[in-house]
Amino acid sequence: MANSIVKQDLWTGAFIDNFYAVNVGMNFVDDASSIVDGYGNVKILTAGTITASDYTPGTNMTVSDATIAAANLALTNKKAWLIQVEDFDIVQTSPQAIPTLIREGSYGVSKAVDTSIFATHTSADSANKLTGSAGAALDLTTVKIYEKIVDAGAALDTQGVTDLDRWIVLTPKAYGYLRKSAEFTHASELGDAVLTLARLGTTASTTPGFRGMCAGFNVFVSNNLPVNSGNAYCVFGQGKAINFAQQLGAVETDRVALQFGTVVKQLLVYGVAVLGANTKRIGSIYVVNS
Repeated sequence: MANSIVKQDLWTGAFIDNFYAVNVGMNFVDDASSIVDGYGNVKILTAGTITASDYTPGTNMTVSDATIAAANLALTNKKAWLIQVEDFDIVQTSPQAIPTLIREGSYGVSKAVDTSIFATHTSADSANKLTGSAGAALDLTTVKIYEKIVDAGAALDTQGVTDLDRWIVLTPKAYGYLRKSAEFTHASELGDAVLTLARLGTTASTTPGFRGMCAGFNVFVSNNLPVNSGNAYCVFGQGKAINFAQQLGAVETDRVALQFGTVVKQLLVYGVAVLGANTKRIGSIYVVNS
């Protein structure tokens, strides 16, 4: 149960700040959901595709689909951080202890959320899933990662996806191969603010995971990409193609029976999915990562 001795604004505010400071996937999610029911579901509103039509006087035009649909996003993921402290009052007033405890708790939850966000690559249109022969992982010692990033751009082009704010997230190993490529552009912190597509004013220090630009993509690095038997999926996309909704609970405390200690805990419930036409705006490159 919630306990009044917890300073909610202190703990929760610090949790949120630390969570976003290290989370890469949240750069690519649309979390503007507004309709919530009483069963742990969020309604995501989507509109039909509206296209330009030619007009010939005296001839009926083609009517575009203006239907507003509500897709369901279930908040089925539940992640929490939990610690036990021996003297809660001392910890609460210590300027060193509070930031350390909250930072480590938020980092752990952030890593789990990051992993869930990138796992949505499985919902991508099949044409956007780039692999080797017969679905095998691409060996980056023989295949240039730069060329596969170009292929990722071509896949989005074929889907009719705008080139504004395209992004790709690489494993550290894949990024190492790209970093050695002459085609990769990396500048100073000031230069990166100019290079970053559609993200003016951001730099590597203000955008978690950002490394530079390549072949029309903002390049990010993460250790939380999906893995499979020593292989990994480098995820790419455009804009905020992933739908996300969350509810962060209050910090709660419980006294430990037969001890002079207190358990402090907080729960994050969230849902993440790629819905509707957004499946064309996301994809993956399957690479050997061992």
